[in-house]
Amino acid sequence: MSLWLAPRVAGFGGTDLDKIAGLVWVAVGTGLAYAVSLPVVHLVARARPFAAMPQAIVLVTRPTGFSFPNEHTVIAGAVAAGLWLSRARFVAAAATLTAIILALAVVYTGTAYPGDAAAGLLLGTLVSLGIYPFAIGRCERLCMRLRDRP
Repeated sequence: MSLWLAPRVAGFGGTDLDKIAGLVWVAVGTGLAYAVSLPVVHLVARARPFAAMPQAIVLVTRPTGFSFPNEHTVIAGAVAAGLWLSRARFVAAAATLTAIILALAVVYTGTAYPGDAAAGLLLGTLVSLGIYPFAIGRCERLCMRLRDRP
């Protein structure tokens, strides 16, 4: 294994290629989930809660764009699902808890409806889990190529 790759995965419970490929999938799957969510957001074009209810108190700077599905929770759901697939159990459990807290936070701050946050978590998770069987082989081949480089 190349010297730059080993330290990056040492904290995730090992250095075997399956785990490394799983961690590569976390990044790839998250990017794909976000890319899938963008057309959905613009297709649905649901107004944010503070736009629909001008009297609502918003606890953060009012974000632009639409509310469904919430893109922050899409990313959080994809990261958590990808980490479970990579078998980094402790980190995956922490990411899952963080994703749930993030979903609650976007609702609490008034930037998304509860259904928007839940849909984001679900979409991110489904994209990450759904594409994984088709993409993990490519991730493993990429890691093997990187391992064999001088």
